[in-house]
Amino acid sequence: MSSEKALYIIHCQDDLSCGMVDKGERFGGSVKRIGCYADHKAYLAQTSDPNSPNFIKKIAAGPMETEDLKYMLGSFFIVESTREEAEAFNQNDPFYKNGVWKDVRAVFTLSISRFNDQCFIVCAYITI
Repeated sequence: MSSEKALYIIHCQDDLSCGMVDKGERFGGSVKRIGCYADHKAYLAQTSDPNSPNFIKKIAAGPMETEDLKYMLGSFFIVESTREEAEAFNQNDPFYKNGVWKDVRAVFTLSISRFNDQCFIVCAYITI
């Protein structure tokens, strides 16, 4: 196992088979997601605290949404960590533990470069 930090993109798709909840506001989502949303947000706050043993540096994080922005359909993270830290971060999330996500894909980012004001990402898929 490597102790070198790299950028990992973690893409999680929700299990929508349990039905959707319309909360009458911007963020509805699957019954499973809404049921443990507060725990997920608390977990993200805890892992954002540099003094926490579970700290992980998040470059970007947020829900994937329907085009009309009414429902959350998944989660997306870019973290700077070792592979082991990325795996632990994902697998300790209440969404993972409660089966909110039906599919989780991680991408190991080999390099990010800019050329003519465009960003290029070279990456390799991994399974976590």
